[in-house]
Amino acid sequence: MNEQHLVVSAVNLTEGGTLEILRQCLAEAVKLPGWRVTAIVHSAKKVGVDGIHYVERPEVKRSWLKRIQFEYSECEKLAATLNPDFWLSLHDMTPNLGSRTPAIPQAVYCHNAMCFYSIPLREAWMDPEQLLFIKLYSFFYRMNLKRNSAIVVQQDWIRKSFERRFNAKNVIVAHPLPDETNRTAVKRAGPRFFYPSFPRVFKNYETVLAAWEQLCADPAWDGVLTLTLAPDGNRYQRWLHRRYGHLRQVRWIGKVSHSEVQSEYEKQDCLVFASKLETWGLPLTEAKQNGLSIIASDLPYAREAVSTYHGASFFPPNDAKSLAHQKKDFREGRLNDVQAQAPTVDSPFAANWQSLLRQLLQGVDRTTPPIH
Repeated sequence: MNEQHLVVSAVNLTEGGTLEILRQCLAEAVKLPGWRVTAIVHSAKKVGVDGIHYVERPEVKRSWLKRIQFEYSECEKLAATLNPDFWLSLHDMTPNLGSRTPAIPQAVYCHNAMCFYSIPLREAWMDPEQLLFIKLYSFFYRMNLKRNSAIVVQQDWIRKSFERRFNAKNVIVAHPLPDETNRTAVKRAGPRFFYPSFPRVFKNYETVLAAWEQLCADPAWDGVLTLTLAPDGNRYQRWLHRRYGHLRQVRWIGKVSHSEVQSEYEKQDCLVFASKLETWGLPLTEAKQNGLSIIASDLPYAREAVSTYHGASFFPPNDAKSLAHQKKDFREGRLNDVQAQAPTVDSPFAANWQSLLRQLLQGVDRTTPPIH
């Protein structure tokens, strides 16, 4: 039997959690019996998974115009050259693979929930690029969406949003990382708090810092807060530093690599995760893997990502006073964390990459049209 050919398109995944998702996808894809894998990426060296045929397209990352040209023009030419039996796009947009008959089966992995976010006016002023993304993602998600045999999202609330907004069918919930079930936090008290994330307004750093300001009103407060922010970064970072840069024991370490974040976890006691919008929230999983306690926004994404971990508590995302109380209680070893319960996710569902890839590729037949 001849090998079948899987193409994974991921030119836009170059850092952070999305790059880790690409690596995990490819690491499982090479194990599939009867399949060879081609990955279209920004940099093969940065991905670093063996056993893959790489096609590098670093220029696509330079501008939105180049990205649009790639998705809706170049991918058709690549499809004609590579002749795949299945095409998986890992970065939100459904590429145009041409109008040949039979159509190339394809699926799209959507890991950006920005178009489902109701942006406040103040945030739009602080980060106008975010407002643009909300409009663009809503438009580009619709483009070619019905060509996909499956639409993959990371959490159940996003599936429901796709079904409501786009009348999408066959949406698979696929958790990007294995669930650390029945794990308990090792670190149940301590002075070291960590919030690693990108400097976007919806990450809600101001609530974290407003809570810290309340704690610093007590001269005896000895906590240390580490943030992946730079004092001279984008407009949002500069505003945060002007407003809160005077606070003691705040480490503004700027943008760091994934390996440096992992090193920070080893030094920290508690993850504070205040984001108001996530498709998953990778630091929540990483904190569990490192035995940290977690104080997170009480939102559906956090509940699903934290799952059954014992050592987490939740606060209303705009309530700095509640967050301050929880930080203080954690420092003193008396935080009333909850035994978080993983919500039930209906089928179709994939708990890991191997399960997802098998669901996508099962029964692939070039004579069968996509499911609409």
